[in-house]
Amino acid sequence: EPEIYGRATIRGTDFNVFYLGGRLVTEAPEELYERASKRGSTYTFLNPPFFAILMGPLAALPIEVSAVAWFVVNVVCTGHSAWILSRLLAPPGLTAAFLAMTLLLALPYTLENVFLGQLHAVILYLMVLSFAAIRRHRGPIVGAAGVAVATAIKLLPAIFGVYFLIRREWRAFASFVLLLAVTTVAVPAMFRGPRTAFALLAEFGPRRPR
Repeated sequence: EPEIYGRATIRGTDFNVFYLGGRLVTEAPEELYERASKRGSTYTFLNPPFFAILMGPLAALPIEVSAVAWFVVNVVCTGHSAWILSRLLAPPGLTAAFLAMTLLLALPYTLENVFLGQLHAVILYLMVLSFAAIRRHRGPIVGAAGVAVATAIKLLPAIFGVYFLIRREWRAFASFVLLLAVTTVAVPAMFRGPRTAFALLAEFGPRRPR
């Protein structure tokens, strides 16, 4: 078995926890925050239910195939994030050099994220999309969308919602709150039914996000 499969599907990585969450939210949602993964007895799913639903399609695949797909998602998110930032921030005529330097400096972080099966590249990508929308003046809803979805996956990005308050971007902040409510509450209710969705949110409430 190739090393990437072993590292991504057994002990020492987060991917197997996410994969388990995607399976449980469909097959046994009452166990989403209770059943431990192969990583260890204390490693249960800790993210909001929305992320478990997002993992559903990957969890429907054999875990070896799913691990490779997750690897590809991480690489694409990292690469496109660097490309967007280079287009926005590079001095005139230095876009390619800025992109190369960004990828080089981010290489240790990228490899760690990929081989530990983490989701930081996905969070980074969503934040970069919001940053790009704000820089390009594409409206408060578009600018807040990435931050809202990132927060619905992992609560920590919610601190960036404070940015809208500091800037007094009231429409953007309102859009952030509304989109967060939709992704956190409405999407689980639509896919798993209101009763199950609210039960999962109640189970998640006292816990800390991964």
